[in-house]
Amino acid sequence: MRLSSIPYEGQVSNEGPRPGSTEFYRERARESLRQAEQATTDEAKASFLALAEHWQRLAQAVERPSW
Repeated sequence: MRLSSIPYEGQVSNEGPRPGSTEFYRERARESLRQAEQATTDEAKASFLALAEHWQRLAQAVERPSW
C-alpha cells in the first residue's frame, strides 16, 4: 500500500472495513498474527502477538460496550 493511498481524516475510503467496526479491528488482528508467523526474532513475534490481542480486545469492546 502506498502512503498516498492511506485515507486521511475526513477522507472516505471504499476499501476494506470501516474504521471503528469490529471487522476493522479483527482484520488488523489477523494481519498481526500473520506478521507474528513471519517474525524473525522472538521479540518481534511477541510484539505482534500482543498487538493482535489488543486489536481483538478493541473488537470485543465495540461489540459489547458494557464489558
